[in-house]
Amino acid sequence: MQTQARTSYAKPSATVTPTAASGWRVRLAALSLALSLCACGMETAATAAAAAKLQAQQAQAAQQQLDAARQQLEQANAQLEARKQQMDAAAQ
Repeated sequence: MQTQARTSYAKPSATVTPTAASGWRVRLAALSLALSLCACGMETAATAAAAAKLQAQQAQAAQQQLDAARQQLEQANAQLEARKQQMDAAAQ
């Protein structure tokens, strides 16, 4: 003996109430807002990462310039010392 389960189906109403129609619109608007804010956050993070990388490159270039200037200064001091020794030797 087989029994069949009875299910009652409600007829869909032909009219939609204003609150039911606006409910999904509010949810859609909230979802759209949330997604746009997330996208804005990702764009901000990407921009910050690019700026940090650029600053690191600028710092590295500045360090290289500083090292080159120190080396030139050391060479100039060595030349001055050599000239001073030559002048002292010539004076004696």
